[in-house]
This record gives sequence, structure tokens and C-alpha cells, in this order.
Amino acid sequence: MKKFLTLKNLILCGVCLLALLVFIFSFSTNVNMYNPNGDLSGRSLAVIWGGKIDVSIVAGIEFRGVANHAALALPLIGSLLVFLAGICALCLGLFGEKLLKDAKTLKICMFVLAGLMVLGGVFVLLTPLSFFNMVAKERAELQGVDVETMKEWMKAQGGTLKSTKAIVSGIMAILGGAAVVVSQLLPAKKD
Repeated sequence: MKKFLTLKNLILCGVCLLALLVFIFSFSTNVNMYNPNGDLSGRSLAVIWGGKIDVSIVAGIEFRGVANHAALALPLIGSLLVFLAGICALCLGLFGEKLLKDAKTLKICMFVLAGLMVLGGVFVLLTPLSFFNMVAKERAELQGVDVETMKEWMKAQGGTLKSTKAIVSGIMAILGGAAVVVSQLLPAKKD
């Protein structure tokens, strides 16, 4: 039991926990819309996996409406990538010496998993941009104009999109990737 309770393995357990949190947060990530004055004007709920509810806020009163947004491809791929890379990093950290005989190969695999976690974190950070592109495409199809014209019109309105949970998830994923690298740079425990 003592050989599993090393600093390296504890760090990798923390990485796996961060990866799990990123995956769980992906189910409840909202995008908030602010008007040019900075007031909250709307909210789309659970956008990464395909939002079903939009909330409009008029004079401080919330009005819920049914929406049928598609899932956001990049943030969805990012959250799955972080989750799988975190689990694989923990498994390789605990059982990698038995699976891979060469220590260099194990280290390279761990660095690749760290890179995948960082890449997934960047994808999750792109949630507001992906949502903006998806809404522009949906509105362009409804109004019969091209997507670029709709994007220019939406930018001219002057509002902003923000997603706090996407920022937190992206930062956690990037920190998880950095922690995997740190775990590999720790000196090997001598028996």
C-alpha cells in the first residue's frame, strides 16, 4: 500500500479529480448574454451538451423559453478529452510500469496526456465563441442570409457573451495538464 501513496500518485489522483469536475461542469455550463450597458439580458442553460432552455431577462424579470440548440462541438470534445486524459494519466501513473516496460515511453505517454488535457481545456474555454457561432448559424438559416452577415450584425449590436463555468473548467483542465507534467518531473522514489 505504501508504494501507491507517493507524491506522484497523489498528484495524479488530484488530476483525475479535476478532470472529473471538468466533465461534470460540462453538463451545467451556461452562457450569459450582456447588453452594451453591461446588464444581463439573457442566459442559455447547459449549452455544451445542447441547450433546451433560454432565459430572457427584461427589467429584472426572468422569462424562460424553450430552445433547441445543438451541442457545441469543440467544448464537448474538450470536456471529453480532459476527462479521458485525466483517467488515463491516473491509470498509467499507478500501473504504467507494469504496462510499459520502458520508463521513457511511459514519460512520453504522460506528457502526451498532459498536452491533451491542456488542449481540451482550451477547447472548453472556447464555449462562448462556439455558442456565438452556433447562434449566428441558426439565425442565418432562419432569416435566409449568410452566416458572416449574421455575425457582423450580432457584433454590431455590441453585446457580450460570458461563461464563468467554462472559464473555471478550462483553467482546471490546464492546471491538471501542468500537474501531470510536474508529476513526471519529480525524482523517482528509491527503494
